[in-house]
Amino acid sequence: MTNDKILKLAIDIAIKNGFKEVSQFVSNTQNWEKAIRDGRFFMVIFSHDFAKAFWGEENVCYKCGKQEQVKDCECGEIRLIANYKLQLMVLVLEEDPIKYLEQFI
Repeated sequence: MTNDKILKLAIDIAIKNGFKEVSQFVSNTQNWEKAIRDGRFFMVIFSHDFAKAFWGEENVCYKCGKQEQVKDCECGEIRLIANYKLQLMVLVLEEDPIKYLEQFI
């Protein structure tokens, strides 16, 4: 899948889940294509509002990312974190953050 297709699908998912800030930006195809060329989409995919809508706010294990109660987690970690925060930490470190998004589409 191409990067622009991945971005469009990811943002569509976020919009369906309540992400509003980019709606005006992506409604115009010409603006969307220019934003992709200019790399301005990074300010969208790295935003907390996008991440909340895309990955959700449910708590997951900080170490393994599973949506389990701490006492039930196989890895033994005792800290929980909102899923979107965990995913943002991973996304920022990815060499190709767009390809990282692809696995959640």
